[in-house]
This record gives sequence, C-alpha cells and structure tokens, in this order.
Amino acid sequence: MKNLFKIEFRKAFDNPRFWTAVSAATVIAVLSAISAISMYTREQQIMGRLILASPDNYMNPDLPIYSLFNRWMGQTYNNMAASLFYLLLPAFAVYSYSWSFFDERQSGYERNVIVRAGRWNYFIPKYTVVFISGAVTVIIPMIANLLLVSSVLPAVRPDVYYDIYNGMSSGNMGVELFYEHPWLFVLLRLGMAGVCGGLCAALAMALSFFIHNRFEVLLIPFILLLLIQYSSGMFQAYIAQLEISPLAFIHGGMAQSRTGIALAYASLFLVISFGVTVWRGGKDDVF
Repeated sequence: MKNLFKIEFRKAFDNPRFWTAVSAATVIAVLSAISAISMYTREQQIMGRLILASPDNYMNPDLPIYSLFNRWMGQTYNNMAASLFYLLLPAFAVYSYSWSFFDERQSGYERNVIVRAGRWNYFIPKYTVVFISGAVTVIIPMIANLLLVSSVLPAVRPDVYYDIYNGMSSGNMGVELFYEHPWLFVLLRLGMAGVCGGLCAALAMALSFFIHNRFEVLLIPFILLLLIQYSSGMFQAYIAQLEISPLAFIHGGMAQSRTGIALAYASLFLVISFGVTVWRGGKDDVF
C-alpha cells in the first residue's frame, strides 16, 4: 500500500489537469486580491482627502473596516472574483484528479492493480489521494490570495462594532474565533474550503461506479451544489434566515451559518463517497 500511495501522489500532482485547475483557480484568486487592494487604495485616498479637508470631523480612522481579515477572499462577500471562485470551487476540485478513477476503470488499469496488490491496497490510496488533491486544488489559490492581500492591507484585528463590514453576524459559525483569534479563523476558512473540495472530488470518484460518461462524473457534484445554492436563496426568503449552501457558508456572508449544518453536509458527503467506494469496491467483479 505504501508504494501505491507514492504512485497515486505522483500521478495526482504531476499531471497537466491538476495544474490546469490550480492555475485557473489561482488566476481568479489573484484577480480577487487585485480588486481588494485597488478598493483599499481608493478608500485610503478618499479618507486622506476628507481628513485634510476637515480634520476635526475625522478623528476615528475606522481601521477595522480596512483589514486583511475582512477583505481576503475567504471572508469578503462583495468581491465578484471571490464569488466566482467559490461558485467554481467544485469544478476545480473535481477536475484536478477525480477523473483518474473513471479512466482507470475504463482502461483496465484498476483490474491489473487489484490482481497484483488487492482491492483495499488500491481503493484506500486512490480515495485518499483523490480527496487530498481536491483539497489542495482550492487551498493553494486561497493562500496565494491571502499572501497578496496581506502584502498591502494591515492585519487589524476585527472589531465587533464593525460587524456590518465583516460579514459575520452574531449567530454565524466561528464568530467568536473570528473576533478573538482571527488567524485561527483564517485557518478554519482554509480547512472548510479544503474539506469541501476534497469531498466533491471523492463524490465524483464514487459516481464513477455508476456512471459511464466522463463529463457527467465531473459535472454532477458541481450541479448538485449549484442546486443547493439556489435552494438556499428560497429557504432564506420563505422559511428562515439560515445559510444552507456549502458554497456560501465556507465563504463570508451576512446570512447566519450553523456548525451543525456544516458538519451534517461533511458527514453526508463522506458517508456517501467513502461508503460507496467500500461497498462497490469490495463487491464489484473486476475480473
């Protein structure tokens, strides 16, 4: 199994599709950073002119408004490029390496490895690396965005009195961490996005047991999360002001999110993807 892990990691991170997905996502993340920096620069110029014109009326510089912690792509909720990144997150995660299991089933590679190494020595490394590749695909661009934004915007600790600028209402998931330990909250945002990407990739792998069209395998997780996103808007409008879309609550926003909802999604996707892999991987006749 150790050797198969090495092979899977090499196949995952040394292939053009992985780097294509990472590159495309990073371009969007960089555009988000440029937008945030440009907005910050304009705001500082305007504030400077106001202070010069009327210094007595602008004694409070409102520093928590212009903070890294509410302007990087993991928290800002009014940045078009950041919204596009989260919208396409499932597609990036799935495209990077999930296709490999589908191709290996079609080509007969799966059969050859199972004959030589056994079922679980094939499926466990495959599932694990597919998950990791999906997570890494979305985390790398987010880190690039964080580094770019932090090179210009100050890491001013968020202030609860400026909550309207932070996209964090009092009932939001992790709100205490955001205000008391913002760097830990940044890690939480990265982890949530990584888990979402990894589970989308793993779900696409599980779908390969049932679907015989490559494009359907790649698109179904993306379409599923889009449908949940659309349903979330209706849910908030007619039932409750709760965010039920994973693509939204792993990002910043004013709608309230709940830890229980996030854990329920993560558990459901994990049970489905890993359960199908164990069930079908253990019983399918590959010979």
